[in-house]
Amino acid sequence: MTHQGPKEVNRSKILETTEQIAGDGLRALGFAMRVWDSASRSADFATQAETGLVFIGIVGMMDPPRPEAVEAVAICSVRGHPAGDDHREIIR
Repeated sequence: MTHQGPKEVNRSKILETTEQIAGDGLRALGFAMRVWDSASRSADFATQAETGLVFIGIVGMMDPPRPEAVEAVAICSVRGHPAGDDHREIIR
């Protein structure tokens, strides 16, 4: 979304920005919105809720690891397993 209205997003730029944010040790949060034609909830509301979204932006949020996370990541690394569902740059 721009001051001139909707604009096609550059997906590669969004992914690049996400990589930079994660590389700084931050959790990346994306924001989007959708304008509804009416306030009523139809039977397929859950399906429609995630379609037709307009990307607003992405921000980084500090989310320090819990104390027990260091040990859990070490155990997973030794066993060759991914440690959690965080972005690989955050885990690193």
